Amino acid sequence: MNVVAALASALVILEFSLQALGMLTHMEAQLVQFDAVTGRRPSRSLTLLLGLLDVVGVAGVIAGFWESVWAVLAGVYFVVFTGIMLGIQLRRGNRGMLLNTGILFFGSAVLLVISRALS
Repeated sequence: MNVVAALASALVILEFSLQALGMLTHMEAQLVQFDAVTGRRPSRSLTLLLGLLDVVGVAGVIAGFWESVWAVLAGVYFVVFTGIMLGIQLRRGNRGMLLNTGILFFGSAVLLVISRALS
């Protein structure tokens, strides 16, 4: 189970570190992706808030290598966030690679929570 936890953690850390960077810097590619998923271009304050939440979540996943409760808490945030985004995508009828990516990271966050909770 430790290998699964480490792999899920690594994937979540990679994805959400990149997302945090894109949100905090108001990167055009990140804004376009957010718009493609939600149908709305995020405001500067929303991108800063989401970027900060992602940084805190990534820090929690990293801290989870020593105390798994932090990874579980961070993972729950990522499950909720990606679950909401998937719900929006499905309601809007999004399909294809963007939806597949959302499913991958939702699944990784769920796997992170389960594997860290059991370790």
